[in-house]
Amino acid sequence: MYTGLDSTAKDKEPLSTTIIQTGRQSRIPFVDIAILIGLTLAALLPRIILALQLDMVTDEATYIGGGKIYWPLLEHLQIGASGWSYNYEHPPLVKLFIGLSVSLNAILAHPLGELLAARVPSIIMGTLLVLAIYWLGRASTGRVIALLAALGLAFSPWLVYFSALAYLDITMTAFITIAYLLLWHAPRRPALYLLSAVLVGLGAASKYTAVLVIPGMFLFTAYYFFLIRPRLPVEQRPRMPWGWWISAIIVAPLTFLAADPTIWPSPYNLLIRSFRFEWGHSVEGHLSFIAGRSSLHAPHWAILDILLTKMSIFITLSAAFFACYALIQLIRFHLHAPGIKISDVTSLSFILIWLIAIIGMFSLLTIVVGTHYELPAAPPVALAGAYGLVTVVSYRRGHLLSLRAFALTIHFRDSTQRGIAGTDSTSTL
Repeated sequence: MYTGLDSTAKDKEPLSTTIIQTGRQSRIPFVDIAILIGLTLAALLPRIILALQLDMVTDEATYIGGGKIYWPLLEHLQIGASGWSYNYEHPPLVKLFIGLSVSLNAILAHPLGELLAARVPSIIMGTLLVLAIYWLGRASTGRVIALLAALGLAFSPWLVYFSALAYLDITMTAFITIAYLLLWHAPRRPALYLLSAVLVGLGAASKYTAVLVIPGMFLFTAYYFFLIRPRLPVEQRPRMPWGWWISAIIVAPLTFLAADPTIWPSPYNLLIRSFRFEWGHSVEGHLSFIAGRSSLHAPHWAILDILLTKMSIFITLSAAFFACYALIQLIRFHLHAPGIKISDVTSLSFILIWLIAIIGMFSLLTIVVGTHYELPAAPPVALAGAYGLVTVVSYRRGHLLSLRAFALTIHFRDSTQRGIAGTDSTSTL
């Protein structure tokens, strides 16, 4: 049985909506269409409702003002104009999206209030983030886990709130989340490394902290190709895509440069100016209040406190269980313990590396002045939490929503083997 990246469970689907197989096109299963429609409504409606109710919040005035300045300058190709120096400490991509949305709203005779129009990009990207967790995540985990994770993000008050504001973070989070999820498909479709690099560049052009996803992306890629790939049968090993990797390393900064017109007149000097502001901000600190105390620098454990208080306890505790379970399974795999499938190891390592790398890298931010700084940690925590929860309740990944004969089939694991090499008893509902 093939045990590579792309087909480790019966209900896992490829990245694209169709895939050529023996000269025929495979359509999107009806259940996936229904789930995507349901997730769209579940994510979109609460974000729109909250965006209609909230007054303007702190930095929104700055970002909306920047968008209203930047977009006309870009529209008229006035590169180098003094207006580009407004709010130079943050890159301009999201502010350009805001400016475009406000401009389109004006062209259409203001069907939306200006504040709501400015929030539309965040609403769209927040919804896209939820859909991406399901559509791209199901390939590595199966429908059940991906759906639970997507629902967790769709209804999370934390994500709904910041998806309803004209802030930078949700757009940045969506870009880098999709970039990481594409890594699952990239070994068999190496051109996706370029797309992933483009998304990282766009994330960095939204907010500089997007670059903190890169170590985890490198780590999983190296782990798969150098530790998992050698254990695959020779005929199933993907080639080492050195050319695509080198191209991706080049494409990411070029994408960032292309999406940051504020630095086009003098890329090096203006980028250094922006970095120096961020560095000075980091050294001097910024007054923050967390866990009952105020300080200029947040402690490194602040991200854990934020995740515990801003996400459901069922998700965070399940994610902690998943981390322990996954680590044990990976250790057993490398000790050549019997009965551990390479497909399971790949799936576990994919999520575990994302979880640990994101939490570890974003814990380095010690000037956290709002919980939105840590939003990129929400997707891996949700996916890990869903995986842990499904493992605890003993559902075998990929079978709860089986499409065979349009039946729902539940497989109960042998509790003594924890689903690794046990026997299944099947009941069809």
